[in-house]
Amino acid sequence: MLDQRLLREDPERVRRELARRGPVPAEVDGLQNCALQLLNCESSRSNLQAEGNRIGREVGERIRAGASPDDPDLSALR
Repeated sequence: MLDQRLLREDPERVRRELARRGPVPAEVDGLQNCALQLLNCESSRSNLQAEGNRIGREVGERIRAGASPDDPDLSALR
């Protein structure tokens, strides 16, 4: 199994180590691109989750402060 971090940060090392085992697969660049895309997706997911949590806290605070759960402003936040 390839370490994705190593694949992203040092693809030449991955090529060297794979070459010791036999012919180097041409897909190392493709694998590196996939690893980078996965990192970007995970980062976006984390940011969206944090934003969802922030919105949820804000909705909860407004309801505790007396806003109606059916308030149009709260619906817009959700």
